[in-house]
Amino acid sequence: MRAKVSVIAILTTLALWAGQVGSAVGEGSSSDDLKKAQEKVKSAIVSAKADITETKKEVSTAAGKVKTATSEVKTATGEVKSAATKLAESKSALKLARAKLANLQEKLATAQTQKAEQDAALVDAQAQLEVANAQLQAAIEDVARQQTLLGVAARTVFQQHTDLTRLTFAFTSQDASELSNQLQWSDTIFSSTTAQLERLELARENQVRAQADADAAAVAAAAQAQAAAEKLTEVEGLTAQAAEQQAQVEALVAENKKLKKAAEKELAAADKTLKKAKNSLASAEDELEASKAQYDALQEQEKKIQKELEEAIAKEAAEAAAKAKEGNTEEWSTASSTGFIYPVNAKPGSPFGMRYHPILHYTRMHWGQDFGAKCGAPLYAMADGKVVQTIPTSKSHGLGNWTTINYGKVNGKNIISGYAHQSKIIVKPGQFVKQGEVVGYVGTTGLSTGCHLHLQIYENGNRVNPMKYLK
Repeated sequence: MRAKVSVIAILTTLALWAGQVGSAVGEGSSSDDLKKAQEKVKSAIVSAKADITETKKEVSTAAGKVKTATSEVKTATGEVKSAATKLAESKSALKLARAKLANLQEKLATAQTQKAEQDAALVDAQAQLEVANAQLQAAIEDVARQQTLLGVAARTVFQQHTDLTRLTFAFTSQDASELSNQLQWSDTIFSSTTAQLERLELARENQVRAQADADAAAVAAAAQAQAAAEKLTEVEGLTAQAAEQQAQVEALVAENKKLKKAAEKELAAADKTLKKAKNSLASAEDELEASKAQYDALQEQEKKIQKELEEAIAKEAAEAAAKAKEGNTEEWSTASSTGFIYPVNAKPGSPFGMRYHPILHYTRMHWGQDFGAKCGAPLYAMADGKVVQTIPTSKSHGLGNWTTINYGKVNGKNIISGYAHQSKIIVKPGQFVKQGEVVGYVGTTGLSTGCHLHLQIYENGNRVNPMKYLK
């Protein structure tokens, strides 16, 4: 930005110098004007060199920022790639975890089916156990009953099964038919006892078998119940592990997504910074080229002024020789005997010297004295003099509407004043003015932040502090 501003300032100066040089040549003025113009060009060349140096620093700084931003983009790109890799890995792990979970869930479904079958078998076994227990209880009761019957029969046989019994039957029988019946009954008792004994043995065998069946059914039912419980515990444990693993992987995926998003945001910011740095570098490089181009233009201007200066010096030497030959040695001076007056009814503001420019935003030389006055306030000729230049804003650029008045020799030095930023100029080049005569009005044209007069004083072409002549 500084180089561009310098270009504007230099173009303004060139326009001013061109008018001055043109006036000097057109009026057959002295070589002083050319020397002043030459000094101004040399000063501008020094300023242009300083601008080039400063712009080179800006280019170097911008290049450093580009390098830093490029490194940040590279780092951010690497972080994005790393985050993307981690995200892909976690997604792959999640896929495997889900597959494992599906397999475990399938095994769980199978185990639950098997458990249902085992539960059904257990119910059946328990039913069989109940039947076996019932049969066992019936067998036990049958054995007890058979034992009771067998005891009764045994006592009866023991009491009645003797030869005396048969004799008793013989003596007590009324006839042969009764005797026959009693003897048959005795044989029947013995036969019943034997049969009862056989039934008892069979009942005991049934009891043993029923007990064995009941014990086997109980063992089988217990085994089925234990197997189902163990299977269920195993599958439930695996399911819990798989669910925990899935939760961990899903958390990892979520975290990696967050990291990837953050990395992408950082990359976008780095890209933006890099783009801005590149734009700054391009701008600085453009300004450097502009400064170099203007420097070259100033060099050419200096050569031209030097040539005109040599011609003017030769011409003035010839004119001086002619005047001396005629005996005319009077010097022109139009400055009032009372000295200079203020060019505007206002108090001095920003002084002559180095200052931070309110628009350009950097420290540079302030070549004049400002007076804070309202727009439209009249501007006065500081002394009797001759208007040298009136330059509009379109040609003066930063100075706005610009007027210079030559007051002639004062204490052996040629004094010229310059009024900048006028809202209106009411004099013309070549016009003579009297001290206190209105020559224009306060404005804010050109490079200005508000209504004011920027006054410059040239002493033999060199800008000096205006307050030196406004005590």
